[in-house]
Amino acid sequence: MRYLAALLLAPSIACADVFLTWEHPTTREDGTPLMQDEISSTEVYAADREGNVLSHISSLPAEITEFKAEGDCYRLATVDIAGVSSAPSPTVCKSNRPATPTIRIETRIVISEGV
Repeated sequence: MRYLAALLLAPSIACADVFLTWEHPTTREDGTPLMQDEISSTEVYAADREGNVLSHISSLPAEITEFKAEGDCYRLATVDIAGVSSAPSPTVCKSNRPATPTIRIETRIVISEGV
């Protein structure tokens, strides 16, 4: 009689929440002061993977300086009360996906002769 048993193990991995936080600029690109009450919003751009094109995903009121990330790459721009937008920030990337798990396959073979 021959028996063949195989066991496949795939660990479950949960994603950790990733948050973007930022501070508003205090000067305009021309060097003049930018008061906090002159800031209207922060524009959020995102891409689901590094190297992909970033798309506008949210316009946040000036009071909000934190955003729960759901993509991998982000860029921000500040908009003042006159509607003038800053140059975009540098793009930052941080994956909030788990690493691909290592799958271990354990095989056990039992061979026995009939009685």
